Amino acid sequence: MRKTNDVATMLDITTETVRDWCKRYADFLSDNATPNMGGTRSFTDDDILIFTTINTLRNQGMNHDQVLEQLNEGTRIEDVGVDYDQLLATPQGRAMTIQQLKNLNERISQLETDNEVMLSELRQKERELGKLEGELEIERGARETLDELRSEIAVLRYRLKQYEQQEGGIDA
Repeated sequence: MRKTNDVATMLDITTETVRDWCKRYADFLSDNATPNMGGTRSFTDDDILIFTTINTLRNQGMNHDQVLEQLNEGTRIEDVGVDYDQLLATPQGRAMTIQQLKNLNERISQLETDNEVMLSELRQKERELGKLEGELEIERGARETLDELRSEIAVLRYRLKQYEQQEGGIDA
């Protein structure tokens, strides 16, 4: 997260301009960029891209309404034809580019960490699934054995009943 002064320095604009743009373009910025009364502003990477887009469009001669129209149409910095050689020729442009690269590296690191965590969770779930499948197979085997025993008991009861009937016939 960046502070107002950081954004102003990156874009070579005043902190007053940053605050003004926060009000004018609030619909396109994060909640942190437009805090409640007395709150401290902080800006996400997406906010920086919006500010960079606004700054570029303003430098191309567009007024507030034209910039607003462009933002509403989904125009972003990659759509406005930035001359990156010119951007990198200025200290602010280099600082902004370096900061964006740092942000991207941080994001990549975070994604790699998230990926490792998810892979670990996936492996754990696969182990649990394997264990449950094994238990299910044991249960199926136990059910089959139980069914076989029930069948054998039924046969033995039938034989016992026949035996008892034969014994009853002999005693008579």
